[in-house]
Amino acid sequence: MKIFLHSCDLKKCSQCKAMYYCNKLCQMKDWQNGHKYECKLFAQHWKDNDSRSSLNIDFWRFVLRIHFISKFHPSLLAKKCVDHLGNELSFNNLIDHCNEMSPLNKSNFSLLVKDFVNMGIEFEEKQLISIFAKVYYNIVTGISD
Repeated sequence: MKIFLHSCDLKKCSQCKAMYYCNKLCQMKDWQNGHKYECKLFAQHWKDNDSRSSLNIDFWRFVLRIHFISKFHPSLLAKKCVDHLGNELSFNNLIDHCNEMSPLNKSNFSLLVKDFVNMGIEFEEKQLISIFAKVYYNIVTGISD
């Protein structure tokens, strides 16, 4: 999935109005790769701020997407990519740093769990905290450095 910033030419998903696509082919690929699991949730809860915590929405959506991929397409998380230094990485090989989580991140994880419960999303807490920590410590922290 490509990420675009401030483009006027993107089309919204007609059902949930939360996802944007450059064309039909990208939309179809994303549907197969995970949007079909989250679309109905987004349609029901996207504009209802009371049903979602104050976590950063992009972070929240990314954790949700990884959760659904791990549940329905786990082989995608083992797929290797090459980073800017030439290292082969996969999501599964990232260190989750769960034992190093700050009190703030533990609190944010609790908010995410509450959101998932309120939205009827089934999950195993141990797996979800690993996803949360991998996303936060390996992706969000790396982007903000």
